[in-house]
Amino acid sequence: MWLNAAYQEYFRKNHQEYFKFHIVCYNILAQILLEENLFLYENCLTNNLKWYRRKDRLIRELLRQNADIFCLQEMQNDHYENFFRPTLKQSGTNKKQRKFLFNSDFIFIF
Repeated sequence: MWLNAAYQEYFRKNHQEYFKFHIVCYNILAQILLEENLFLYENCLTNNLKWYRRKDRLIRELLRQNADIFCLQEMQNDHYENFFRPTLKQSGTNKKQRKFLFNSDFIFIF
């Protein structure tokens, strides 16, 4: 629970009214990393590992979740700019977006 020292007791008693939100944290699995480590996915159907198949399934699941906050790990920047961002915008998901870079992997929070 998020606490503010000045209102700590008030929030403790009334937190259910004020702090309801739905967070979805999802590891997208960057396609670059998948392709660099194909040996990890040798038991998967090759067709299911292709980006054109994965992206539609991923966005469908994210939209189905209808979260207030998304944290998407291992997101490739080009996948975000060319697919996720326009698709989420078109679907009416109008959230503020933050991008963090760790090595070559992006984490998007929106």
